[in-house]
Formats: sequence, structure tokens, C-alpha cells
Amino acid sequence: MVTHTAGSDFDDALLAHLRRLIGDPSELSSFRHWFTRALWDAESTASDDILSLAYGIENLIGVLDSGRWTEPEFLDAVRTDLAAYEARMPQTVAR
Repeated sequence: MVTHTAGSDFDDALLAHLRRLIGDPSELSSFRHWFTRALWDAESTASDDILSLAYGIENLIGVLDSGRWTEPEFLDAVRTDLAAYEARMPQTVAR
């Protein structure tokens, strides 16, 4: 089982992209384009912790796509998930 290793490429990239998305919601389209490919590529090598966050984000995107949420509601959920992840993994807090 892979455990959390701070600093892996996908770990760092996902956190940076999520922070950028939260700071600038107009980045949603760019985030989604990047995320789909990056998650596919990282699934066999990323830590369980970051994959858990990523799969949660993937589910949130599904709720957004279903029309059940507006973009602001989606962003609130992303913000909540990111904050929960960072609370569990204090070494990942923005540098």
C-alpha cells in the first residue's frame, strides 16, 4: 500500500491546481481538462491519501455535471474537501 509522500508530482500538482481553482473560479475548464488526464496517469503511482482527495473531487465533478449543483456550490465543496485534506496532512499547507 502506498502511503503519503509529500512532494510527489501529482500531489503537488493537484494541490496547486485546486488552490488556483478556488482562488480563480474561471479556471474550472482548465482544471477539468488537466485533472482528467493527470488522474488517469497518476492512479498507479500516487499516494492513497492524494488519490482519496482526487476521487472525492472526481465525485464532486459528477454532481456538478448532473446539474444538482451550481459552480459556486461545487467550489464550496472543493474548498471543504481541500481544507479537510490539509488538516489531515499539515505538511501540504500552501508553501
